[in-house]
Amino acid sequence: MKLLRGCWSQAKIATSKEKTRYFESYVSPLTDELDGQLHGHLFGFHDRTDEVRIMYYDELTGLPNRRFLGERLIEALDRAKQQIANFSVFFMDLDGFKKVNDTLGHEMGDRLLQEVSSLLQLCVGSSGVCARWAGDEFIVLLEDIQNRDQLEALAEQIIHAIEQLREIDGVPIHVTASIGVAIYPNDGSEGKTLLMHADQAMYEAKLKGKNNCCFYSADDYEQAQEQAQLQ
Repeated sequence: MKLLRGCWSQAKIATSKEKTRYFESYVSPLTDELDGQLHGHLFGFHDRTDEVRIMYYDELTGLPNRRFLGERLIEALDRAKQQIANFSVFFMDLDGFKKVNDTLGHEMGDRLLQEVSSLLQLCVGSSGVCARWAGDEFIVLLEDIQNRDQLEALAEQIIHAIEQLREIDGVPIHVTASIGVAIYPNDGSEGKTLLMHADQAMYEAKLKGKNNCCFYSADDYEQAQEQAQLQ
């Protein structure tokens, strides 16, 4: 018998407990070396769930990580450039997270990030992808919402939910969130530019008192650059 070159395929399966598992399968035909007649197929099966989670998900929060978000952003750009759908990006940073770490310890800081991640997912739902970017920074990629008023309403919902978080495991705690918003293609035609502009808008929100959201504005960015040069 001769084993011919086969092919791999991948599948993502959602279980009844709302958890996702990732599988990889392989199939190759078995033929007679003399007459080339097909005698069957060889099947292989591999559960890659743990590998995928390590590669694409944040260990602490369970949210998609920077690598996952980067790939989804490329896909969103491809769809947008084909005029299938536009999209927007939220860049969120917690106000007061360092104080929690310094006064209550890193373990409570980790618990706070977990609670914020859950709230973020609850607010966004199926409308987008929530990812942990770094430290206390989070990214939300939204393809199903493009209306500016709807984007602002969602950002305010997230901000309100985090502001209402008053205790964790019986320990009083309080942080707020600042969110910057960038919309394709007006605020950037590439993923890196959109993330940078959303980040800049987030810092503008902090400058305006924190606990709010700001949409990217080229004028605001130029003013900030001029002020930085004067300092």
